[in-house]
Amino acid sequence: MRSLERTAVAATTSMWERRDVGHSVCLVRSAPKQQRSAVRCFRCLERGHTTADCRGEDRSGLCLRCGAADHRAATCTKDPKCIVCGGPHRIAAPMCPGP
Repeated sequence: MRSLERTAVAATTSMWERRDVGHSVCLVRSAPKQQRSAVRCFRCLERGHTTADCRGEDRSGLCLRCGAADHRAATCTKDPKCIVCGGPHRIAAPMCPGP
């Protein structure tokens, strides 16, 4: 991203086979750009910015659901707890008042 001076975008693809020619054709279109509020930082786990712009605390090793360091959200069975405000929701939820 830094060398291209552009943000990365997701892309969708659709493929089909052309049996008469013997090769496949692939049509690629770029996905619409995400809103800034939907982007999540992989360093502090909050929304609204990326790791390159992050000035927050490094929480990359914590569970997104409960904030513990010994597991990940995919296997978490604990009740949600915000790492930032301590509320009963995941980090960066819309109802989070922030720090």
